[in-house]
Amino acid sequence: MTSNGLISQALALQASYLFLEGKSKDENLASWNRWELVKTGLYQSSVVILVLATEIGLKAILKLTVGQFKRIHDLKKLYDSMPEVHREGISKIFNSKIENSDCTLDSVLKKHRKLFTDFRYLEGSINITPSLPQLNSALDSMINYYNEIKKE
Repeated sequence: MTSNGLISQALALQASYLFLEGKSKDENLASWNRWELVKTGLYQSSVVILVLATEIGLKAILKLTVGQFKRIHDLKKLYDSMPEVHREGISKIFNSKIENSDCTLDSVLKKHRKLFTDFRYLEGSINITPSLPQLNSALDSMINYYNEIKKE
């Protein structure tokens, strides 16, 4: 990524921060370009936050069930390091939330496996279009599963 691309992303993220904090004046947002910048920053923030939350959800289940987790960001590797019984439990919940029978928890985690690192380091191009609704369903499944096993 070029330096112009990097500074543009930084500016978009800053614009979304200012917007969320209420520090951006309404007249500044009246400009279409400014609003597009805010939307771009909010989208970038959403991707990073959702991928990070998914990583933390996986690590919470690993900590609860195994007592430890690998210090990595790869969603698929974290999921694969989980005992099969827990992978199956999360997948069962995920499958009940997803209407598309071709979409599996495994495929969602594989697709987004390094997205946090890709967005964080911005080296090269990001070769996927994130499926945020699917990733959110994966995270929601992890949270539900965590709450189920925590009760036991």
